[in-house]
Amino acid sequence: MRPTIHIVCSTVLVGLSLLLLGAAIHLTYFFPATLARWAELGQQLTTLQRIVAQSSGFCRAYGLLVFPVLVVLLGLSIFWMTSATNRRE
Repeated sequence: MRPTIHIVCSTVLVGLSLLLLGAAIHLTYFFPATLARWAELGQQLTTLQRIVAQSSGFCRAYGLLVFPVLVVLLGLSIFWMTSATNRRE
């Protein structure tokens, strides 16, 4: 593979890992307050909101496993990106 493909793939992986890490942090720490507000209002949840609520519950229950994996993924993708840019001639 050409070094340019390595740079593009590693940059996409860095972006995706940052997006996943941000989503996991939001679902774990910020979304439960929104969910509690919806419950206080007695609002009926749509299917998409129920899926997001279940994802929030997953992140809260297994956050100690999810966060290190996402941080390692981010670190490895940054390492791959820097090594790909250094390898470029």
